[in-house]
Amino acid sequence: MHTYPGHVKSYPEIAEAAMHDRLDLLYRIWILVRYLDPIGRGRVAIKDLRHFVKHQHLFSLRTLERAIAKDCIFYHRFQGYLETHSFRKVAAALGVEVRLRPVWIPLDDFSSIGKLRAALLASRFAHKPQTVAHATLAKETGRSTRTVGRYTNSEHIAKTPNVMQSDRDPNTVLTPEEHQEGWFHTRRAGKTVLAKRMPNTYQTDLEPAAYGQVKQQRLSPLSAPMGGFRRRYFHHSKGARRALQALSPGETVYLRSGNCFDDFRNQIWRGFWCLHPDSFHRSL
Repeated sequence: MHTYPGHVKSYPEIAEAAMHDRLDLLYRIWILVRYLDPIGRGRVAIKDLRHFVKHQHLFSLRTLERAIAKDCIFYHRFQGYLETHSFRKVAAALGVEVRLRPVWIPLDDFSSIGKLRAALLASRFAHKPQTVAHATLAKETGRSTRTVGRYTNSEHIAKTPNVMQSDRDPNTVLTPEEHQEGWFHTRRAGKTVLAKRMPNTYQTDLEPAAYGQVKQQRLSPLSAPMGGFRRRYFHHSKGARRALQALSPGETVYLRSGNCFDDFRNQIWRGFWCLHPDSFHRSL
């Protein structure tokens, strides 16, 4: 029995890797088959899959036949069945290490590949809000920044615009280059301040599922794990302090300034950077 009727379990890291490698159409079939196989036999009759896709009006049968015509890293055909490859094998084939909890994707989103891709992107925000640039999302999903912009405007994603308030003189006249870098004048509590546009913070209404197989995966790393990244945005001072201590020359970290907003509902952040190893980290 499904613990969340009408929702399909998706794995954010695998989904993102599939999008990046242009395998998301096949990934869609893989998670649908797993949805139709609640007791975990690892296979579903192709006739049952056809009936489900047609009955639910998810996509055309021609699209389904194209997707399952050839064997792939997600599944293969065998004697009238579509047999799914294991969670671990799929993750290893895509070169990802899965650590986040799965996320429930509404079955209604499968009716449009655009809606599904937006939901798959939104799933990465299901565990906690993330501050991330469009360019980063575009690089990780293999899509253009314009396409990512459309995805982040989906019904599942709520975004908060952010700005970094500067300690510089608010009467400073900005150069064309500074305008291009995102510097601008705004108002906070009726006073003019100098600020710089930052990436948005995103969160979603999609619900995380139980860890399930991911818990076993976390205890047994893959042979080809994803590379780590340097965190730059912090909502609390505790993590920011550790990041400040590890800053290298030229690096910057950002700390959210409580629940402070400017007069246009942009969230206020403070930036800290390092001139050289012996210098004190100072606000921009």
